[in-house]
Amino acid sequence: MTIDTNGQPKVINFLQTNSFLAVIDRIPAINYTCQNVSTPGINVSAAELPTPFKDLSMPGDKVAYDDLSFTFIITSDLSNYLAIKHWMEGYTFPESYEEYTQFLTDKKPQLKNPVLNMTSDISVQVLSNKKNRIATFQFSNCFPNSLSGLNLDVTDSDTSVITADVSFSFANFYVDVAV
Repeated sequence: MTIDTNGQPKVINFLQTNSFLAVIDRIPAINYTCQNVSTPGINVSAAELPTPFKDLSMPGDKVAYDDLSFTFIITSDLSNYLAIKHWMEGYTFPESYEEYTQFLTDKKPQLKNPVLNMTSDISVQVLSNKKNRIATFQFSNCFPNSLSGLNLDVTDSDTSVITADVSFSFANFYVDVAV
């Protein structure tokens, strides 16, 4: 928060929870069905400094990020759900070497490092009430590590959409604030 010369905040507008745009480069279909995004928390473990009287906690030297999580509406043809499922199966244990090779060559453009073909960049844009970009969270080298199952229920009398949750691990993230 920026403070003016009188000690008062210059900007007192607050972010809204329902104005964002999520973009997964590898699966564009998710962009239009995303209902919820939880940006990751950041943790630094404390290092203990032993002294004769009391061990002191000092700032640690490694940062750990929680997962990036999405809730999305599943399309009627299951294409967005299956895209994540196939992505996860592709980099883990496909049924054959040919499937693994196909997975590595599916992502365009083909990168020289096959590990990078298993990941995708993800961006989350936070928007103002006028739909202007306030900030962009840019996540690099993401891959899904968890995909929820479908919850089907015949006792539900309302017509409701089916959603799924997906969590991503990533290498790093940056926040670009629009000025």
